[in-house]
Amino acid sequence: MERRQPHNYIPEVFEILAQIGKIVGQEVFLYRYYNKQWLRVIANNITTYGTPAYSAPEGYGQFVVAVDGFGKPNKPVQSITAFSITPFTGSCALCISTGASVNTTLRNRGINKLGIRLRIAIAGATGYTGLVCTDITGSIYSIRTIEGAGFKKLYSLNNKRTKNNINLYIKELE
Repeated sequence: MERRQPHNYIPEVFEILAQIGKIVGQEVFLYRYYNKQWLRVIANNITTYGTPAYSAPEGYGQFVVAVDGFGKPNKPVQSITAFSITPFTGSCALCISTGASVNTTLRNRGINKLGIRLRIAIAGATGYTGLVCTDITGSIYSIRTIEGAGFKKLYSLNNKRTKNNINLYIKELE
């Protein structure tokens, strides 16, 4: 079976980073944890990194949006927003957005809305057909952000282990 070709989401990734930069008042970069170190995503390819240059086959893993210097020893730089994208076990068409967060000092500024657009763009740039996410907060703001980004609620359940109510969402990527 032939793998679906990615759409041109790459310019959108860098456009979203520029918008986040305007909110925080300085240039921001996308970092990905790869080979036990944080590497800055460069050029126009989500799997191309700065020095040392590595290329990975898929756009999944831990991502952080931060100012220059994130992940360098002796330079404590806080993340602006962070998330992980994980392949959906058993289906190469889907990936899961998990662990999304926004730095507490930067909340209520629209960064989460841009962060969800960033996750959609990265998933699309790497050829996935759908992006799955969950919400355990039940926050009207979180639900509005997820549904406002075009995710469709599939199911709700109560986690027997944690007693959290969980909403399951999916977005089909064009």
